[in-house]
Amino acid sequence: MDEPKGRLRSVDPPPITGRESTTDLIRQAMAAGIGRQFRDFVASLQLSIDEDHTLVWSLAGIVSVAGYTRSCLIPLMRRGLIHAISTTDAVAYHDLQGWWPRFMPEAAEVKPGVPEFFEVDSRGDDRAYAADGIVRVYDIGFDEGQGLLGTDRALMQFVERNRALRTNLTTAEFFWRLGQAMKEVELANGHDPADSPSLLVQAHVHQVPIFCGAFWDGSIGLNLARFNLFNPPGQQVVIEGDRDVHQFASLMHQTIAVEGRGMTLVIMGGGVPKNYSLQIGPYLTQICGLSDELRYTAELQICDAPVDNMSLSSAPAVEALTWGKVLERTLPRNVYVRADWSVLLPVLTQSLLEQGRQLPGRQLFFTREGARQALDRAIRERAEVSAPA
Repeated sequence: MDEPKGRLRSVDPPPITGRESTTDLIRQAMAAGIGRQFRDFVASLQLSIDEDHTLVWSLAGIVSVAGYTRSCLIPLMRRGLIHAISTTDAVAYHDLQGWWPRFMPEAAEVKPGVPEFFEVDSRGDDRAYAADGIVRVYDIGFDEGQGLLGTDRALMQFVERNRALRTNLTTAEFFWRLGQAMKEVELANGHDPADSPSLLVQAHVHQVPIFCGAFWDGSIGLNLARFNLFNPPGQQVVIEGDRDVHQFASLMHQTIAVEGRGMTLVIMGGGVPKNYSLQIGPYLTQICGLSDELRYTAELQICDAPVDNMSLSSAPAVEALTWGKVLERTLPRNVYVRADWSVLLPVLTQSLLEQGRQLPGRQLFFTREGARQALDRAIRERAEVSAPA
C-alpha cells in the first residue's frame, strides 16, 4: 500500500441519530461496497459542480413511466444541474403520455378515474392485464387505449398542426419544437410553463437540448415513419442523423476547447443513451483529428448490470479508456456504481438540493449554431494542416 498510514481514512462511523441529513448519511454511513461506490459518485459529481462543469445526463429505463422526470430531473434542471440530455424515444413519448390528458383532453378519450400511470403487481397475471387493456412495465401499468393510442393521437396532432415540426431536424431540434408546441398549449390553458410537469416543456424553457441516438426505436419514430409515408417531401419529418452527431459533438468542443470548461457525463442505466453520449469524444478526436483533450472530464454511472456480461451498459470508464472515450488522467474521477438507479437517483437529488447546489444555465440549445460554426472551423483548419503539401 503506497499511502502512508497517517493519511488513511478511518472506518469509524458515528451512530445514526435520526437527525442526519441525506448528505450526512452518504458521507458518514456509506463506508463500503456499493454504499462507498455511491459516496464516491456523489463526491465526484460535487467536485464537477464546484468546478463549474457542463453536465450531460444519459437517461435510460423507466424514467418517465415511474415519474422520475417530475420528482428528480425537473428539480435538478431548474437549478442548472442538467445542461444536456441523451435519452430514448420512450422517455420522451411517455413524458407526452403523462401530459396530454391534463392539457389536451380533446386529443383522445380520457377515462375517468384512470391515472396516466398506476402501480401493478409485477407477479400478476399478464393474460388478465392484457385482457383488461393494461400495458405493464414491470410494476407500473397504464391503459392501452389512453396511454398508447391516445398518446399517438396527441403526438400526431402536434405534427399535423405545427409546420415547424415537418422539416429537416436533429433530434434535439425535434424535441425542442415539440416542447415549444406543448408549452404554447399550457399557456393557452392559463398554465405557467415554468411549473410544467413535462420534461420536454421544461427542457424548452431552460434551453436544454435532448438528443436521442435511437430515434426510430420507439413510438415517436414509428408514428413518424407512417406519417412520412403519406406526405410528400417538404412536408415530412426528416431526422438527420449525421447532423445530430455533429451538433451533439459541437457542445463538447464548445465547452472544452472554446470555453475551457470541464464536461461531466452522468449516466442513469446504460444502453444507447450512454454510448451515444460517449461516442462524441472519438468522433472529435479519432475521426475529425482534433485534440485528445476533447473527452469527458468525469464519467459517473449508476447501473446494475454486472461488468463481466460484456455489454455496453456495464462497461466501466477504465474500459472506455481503451476506446479513446475518456482521458487516462481523469480515471480517478470516474465512478461506476453497480446498483439500481431508481433507488439512488432520489437520494442523489435530495443530497444536491439540500446542499443548495446549483449552476448557471448554459442554454445550450440557443448557442448550438455558434458551437457548430466553431467546430466546423476547427475541423477545416485541422484538415488544412494535415493535407499533403
